[in-house]
Amino acid sequence: MSEEIIGEIIKTNNKKAVVSIKTFKGKKYIDQRDYYKSDTMKDWAPTKKGCMILADEASALVSIYEKVEDKLKGETNG
Repeated sequence: MSEEIIGEIIKTNNKKAVVSIKTFKGKKYIDQRDYYKSDTMKDWAPTKKGCMILADEASALVSIYEKVEDKLKGETNG
């Protein structure tokens, strides 16, 4: 499986969310996964928390997140 990290959101000093594009069995996926790191660990490690969708569904996902952003902006302005 190949992976290209697109972005990260640091949650705490030992937790982060990672968004990446992965190729698995010839298909591309968008993966959002939580990662953790303890004091004894050298590298970050993925958890089971997260989701993976087909890359073909990316435009639908972006549309949904744009609606979320609009909704949140409306709540802060109203």
